[in-house]
Amino acid sequence: MSRSETYAALAPKLLDAGYEVLPIVPNQKRPDITGWTDINFRDPKTVDQYIRQCPSYGVGLKTGDVVVIDIDCPQEDLAIEFQNRCFLLLGEAPVRIGKAPKRALYYRIDGKPLDKKATQRYCADGTFFQVEVLGEGQQCVIYGVHPDTNAPYNWVGDSLEHLPFDQLVPVTEEQIDKLLREFCGRLGQVFGKELIPSLQEPFQPPTPLPNKLSNEDPLIDALGYLDPQSYEMWISVGHALKASGRKDAQELFQNWSAIRPDGSIPCNYRGAEDVLSKFQKFKPNRTSLNAIFTKASLNGWAEANALFDGIISHTSIARHLIKTLTEDAPKPVFDEGKLWTYQKPQWQPMSASEQRLLVQDLDGMRVGKKVIVANKSFIDGVINELWSMCNREGFFAAPAIGVNLTNGFVKINSDGLAELTEHDPSHAKRHTIDAVWTGSPTNSPTGTLQQLLDGCFGTSDESERIKRLLFQIIGVACASMATDLTEPKAFVFYGPTAANGKSQILDLIRYLMPAEAVTSLPPSDFAKEQFVANLIGKSANLTDELSSSKAIASDKMKQVITGDMMTCKIVYQPPFAFRPQALNIFATNTLPSFQGGVDSGVERRLAVIPFDMTIPKSDRVVGLGRKVAAEHTDLIIALAIEELGTVLSQGYFDLPTTVVEATEQWFHDADLVLMWLDDGGLERHVKEKPLACLELFTRFKDDVRDITDGAFLPGHKRFVETLRGNLKHDPEFELVRLRDGNTVRRRLLV
Repeated sequence: MSRSETYAALAPKLLDAGYEVLPIVPNQKRPDITGWTDINFRDPKTVDQYIRQCPSYGVGLKTGDVVVIDIDCPQEDLAIEFQNRCFLLLGEAPVRIGKAPKRALYYRIDGKPLDKKATQRYCADGTFFQVEVLGEGQQCVIYGVHPDTNAPYNWVGDSLEHLPFDQLVPVTEEQIDKLLREFCGRLGQVFGKELIPSLQEPFQPPTPLPNKLSNEDPLIDALGYLDPQSYEMWISVGHALKASGRKDAQELFQNWSAIRPDGSIPCNYRGAEDVLSKFQKFKPNRTSLNAIFTKASLNGWAEANALFDGIISHTSIARHLIKTLTEDAPKPVFDEGKLWTYQKPQWQPMSASEQRLLVQDLDGMRVGKKVIVANKSFIDGVINELWSMCNREGFFAAPAIGVNLTNGFVKINSDGLAELTEHDPSHAKRHTIDAVWTGSPTNSPTGTLQQLLDGCFGTSDESERIKRLLFQIIGVACASMATDLTEPKAFVFYGPTAANGKSQILDLIRYLMPAEAVTSLPPSDFAKEQFVANLIGKSANLTDELSSSKAIASDKMKQVITGDMMTCKIVYQPPFAFRPQALNIFATNTLPSFQGGVDSGVERRLAVIPFDMTIPKSDRVVGLGRKVAAEHTDLIIALAIEELGTVLSQGYFDLPTTVVEATEQWFHDADLVLMWLDDGGLERHVKEKPLACLELFTRFKDDVRDITDGAFLPGHKRFVETLRGNLKHDPEFELVRLRDGNTVRRRLLV
């Protein structure tokens, strides 16, 4: 599909032409917008909204005032015959072809909008023949890529883009009915069946016999009231079963697909292999088992009352939802402001829309003499009860020690030794690294991995220690254990020159981990409750922004690094507390100075990794970090797990001398008072006579004003505190309190 045929390109034109169009999921035939039938896509603001949200989607046309005759005949001569018959009886119309020779013709209704109509459906050699008329409440794709052919839809003659709505040929319901009766008869002739003069009526399930017994499994019982001969019903039930996560979902779909409620075989049933193939292709995202229960209740199923223990309330429906969610899974957990469900091998957050859908699918269900009305207040009440029943505050605050991998959970014991075990919900892991671990690594970095590491750090003994630290960082991040160390750290990748490789190392870490495990939140946003919520469930916070010295020295920064409880807020929810677990890495070309000096707590929590090398142009590889992550995943994770054991057993990172010195130099240079002292400030101003600190502070400001231009001068109190701390053991000067206040004088030599 070209850019000229996307929703962003065509929706404004089609809107001006009088059509109501909606975005269609790329390479599919459906929208992914809840309640799209109730949305007014003739509202320019609505169209603009979805252009921003779905610019590259295909284009679907809402039918109703537009009548679509869908000639679903995979035999070319028959499809063309039916097309020409439409032209003769109704008039010529635009023709859209998706999977040739099938085609759709477009008219406009003269009178009240139609409901969907269709001929009998016939099956021959595994293919189906039918003519449908799409009416009110439906849609069809007019621009996009067909999911079966992977090719764009095409038009015979003018497309709707070039033909305004009022220029479509008008048709009446009487004309449509006459045409479909003719097509019914013609299909009957082709397939040797008795002529069927009337249109296909919606299926009405047989009345259950008085002695019919309910199945112990309400789902199996409910399925007995749904007819798989209806293609739409067949697809919707398949999606609901697959979305349920039940281990027997595929078996249930197979059994149900093979027989109708009256005991006959559906005309569209093509065997177990076809059913299996279809089920495997399902990718449900907006349905649940409740959709099956609701449909069954509308078709006469009288056991819906048992789902809620005879009581229709927020609490009883919340209990039912828990039963639905725990068919083959542990009970959901509500913690850190989110509802989490276990989908082996990890816990995953259930979005607000998914939770609401569980209740929305019950809308209209007949329960005895009552009908469930799932309006907003009702849904809110049920979800609040669901959260309360699933509440396990602190569940994720203390996860099992180890790393979740594709082939199992690598457990790290108190001695730092690693052992591969089975995945388990009790591990409280929310991410899985796409890697396989078979034990300690048997080889050192090679290929592009070695190229990246050597290019960034060199090959000296000291550089090897930095590389080892890098694997420790990766291991701690993968295990989500950054805030569980006795000496937690945040790291600053510092490279004042260009092309030093720090961004590639960040990419390496970012692409080793699943996308949902990583965020990018600068320290300046740590103080904002709605932003800090982005750290919930994250293993790494990687950002190219270090922010201001004020943000770095803040209490919020310390809380994030050490994993103290923090207050955050998710939209439409009250504030709540959570414990950060992410390892923080900030990349910068400039290390900021600190106003008023540096707090010792900040020094303890930050470590600077210098990137001093400039990679020659001839050795630079675009996207090397991502490439290394893809090519050496298993080796990197094995090396990281080995180093993780070391870090966890001792409780701290092994910081090479280069890192320690770079960190100390930063904080020393960032403190103007220390710089002034090292530069001989006291020797210049304190001679034989003592000098009051107030006067000394004035001279200090005069000395450093040219350096700072008055930007980051510490206050008098901070100046005196720094002097007191540094002169406590100084052999030449001392700070004493005299009648005139704090004073610096030379020590008396004995």
